[in-house]
Amino acid sequence: TKSLMATYSSLPPGQYSFKVRARNENRIWSSTENIAYNFEIKKPFWQEWWFYLAVLLISIISVGGFIKYRTQKLIADKQFLEKEVQNRTTEIRMQKNIIEHKSNEILSSITYAKRIQEAILPPVRLVKAALPNSFILYKPKDIVAGDFYWREPVDDLVIFAAADCTGHGV
Repeated sequence: TKSLMATYSSLPPGQYSFKVRARNENRIWSSTENIAYNFEIKKPFWQEWWFYLAVLLISIISVGGFIKYRTQKLIADKQFLEKEVQNRTTEIRMQKNIIEHKSNEILSSITYAKRIQEAILPPVRLVKAALPNSFILYKPKDIVAGDFYWREPVDDLVIFAAADCTGHGV
């Protein structure tokens, strides 16, 4: 027996007319006219104009939403980084102030040591009185020198001393 079915797959959308003519077991065709069955195959929804429009709108909204999200995230990250820089700058300024304060304390202490050193060094006129053709070359590297000189009269003698207190020696 032959199949009494017909399969037509992958028909494109459109209007169709299916015509049937019958025949009996003796292979005699019916005398009546062909019977026609008219039908339409519609486009699938993804080929409709409204679907393309919906996909376009969804795409535009998605891209716009993504851009807005990234913009807001970048602004939030920028604000966070600016706040972090501000905090670090404040911290650095505080450390700078501490260092400046300590530096001023040290400088004051060294300046005070210089005043003490200048007070105990004998005046140049006393050295010139004992040694008229002499000179004193006293040039500290920074503010206070580790070198010093001394003059002391003892009876009819004058004792001179030159010393190095830095530990580097002369």
